[in-house]
Amino acid sequence: GNMLAVIEDNGKGISPERLSEIKTELARTEETGQMFGLYSVHSRLRYTYGPEYGLEIESIPDSGTVIRLRYPLEGETEGNDV
Repeated sequence: GNMLAVIEDNGKGISPERLSEIKTELARTEETGQMFGLYSVHSRLRYTYGPEYGLEIESIPDSGTVIRLRYPLEGETEGNDV
């Protein structure tokens, strides 16, 4: 099975343009230095467990941001999806 950790806030959110930039940075195959922390977590999860794992970010301006962190349960790389 998978573990899904959800971090959510009700802050000002991220503009669609900036969110697009963030998603582009996460999709890169090499770290550019602009988002080292998020990129590091995302790329390590994908490298270790496969492309279906990592971070997903959604945000609506003036409503907040949701970050989902998906990884397999300890010792599992296949199984039921969350």
